[in-house]
Amino acid sequence: GMYGTDVEALVVHEHYPEDAVKHFVLVANRYNGSTFTTQSSLFLWNAGRLELYQEFPGTKGAHAWTHYVIGGVHYLIVANHFDDAGNGYGVPSLIYAYSWDADANKRIFAPIQSLSASGAVAWEHFAIDGEDYLAVANYFNGSHFDIPSKVYHLPRTGPDTPVPRLLHLQSIRTVGARDVKHFTAPSGLTHHIAFANRWGGTVSIFTWDAALHRFAPSVSINSAGAMSLAPFSHAGDMLLAVVNVPSTTTSHANKSAVFRLGSDMSGFSKVQDLPTAGASYVKLLANDGERA
Repeated sequence: GMYGTDVEALVVHEHYPEDAVKHFVLVANRYNGSTFTTQSSLFLWNAGRLELYQEFPGTKGAHAWTHYVIGGVHYLIVANHFDDAGNGYGVPSLIYAYSWDADANKRIFAPIQSLSASGAVAWEHFAIDGEDYLAVANYFNGSHFDIPSKVYHLPRTGPDTPVPRLLHLQSIRTVGARDVKHFTAPSGLTHHIAFANRWGGTVSIFTWDAALHRFAPSVSINSAGAMSLAPFSHAGDMLLAVVNVPSTTTSHANKSAVFRLGSDMSGFSKVQDLPTAGASYVKLLANDGERA
């Protein structure tokens, strides 16, 4: 059977050939029991059930998919983690664009561009001052965990450009990065990205410096075995949920926790521990306007 590692929900509003709102669920399959070269699957919610809409053959240990929209065009990027038939952990990530396919007689996500990575596990899209960016969490290059994760700038070009330009903006030192998340201060005035460093014992947070057009280090939270991050705001506070995986070599519980970040990113405080045992993933939900 398939080993799924991520589920991404997305909504696409089509205006041609007919006006339609399509609700999709995308499943990342990492392994099929014999090889990491397998397929991920896109399902369409139709008449109360999920129907297979498109397969993505040949993904390589697909760890996660990220959906984003630039200039009205829908994109997906897959974090290919491992290629057991070639590049190993040096397998590139791949960007797909939603476009009309004459053979399929419908719009599908077609591959348009690859991006070099090192054991990629997560991509994050975000916008700052009307400009688009992508950040990748690079986990392992086959020999080292202490490797750079990267931030890319996607400068605005003509709307008819089939392949968006991707400029390497900066490399950020991470140690076994398992997740990357963007968030803004409750004021909306400052932008931040956080990396979960599984083998570095920290969650490292960086703040956008508009004058330098890059991220600068701001806060490092001690958190052993960090695997997944969920930033959220509540009652004017910036909060960050961190899920840690238990240590396999010590009796340390590596408790997951929620942290409150100072409004000026000068520090942080633990709000509460989270009762998790072996968890490796956290997702943000909303309940009547309350983020949970």
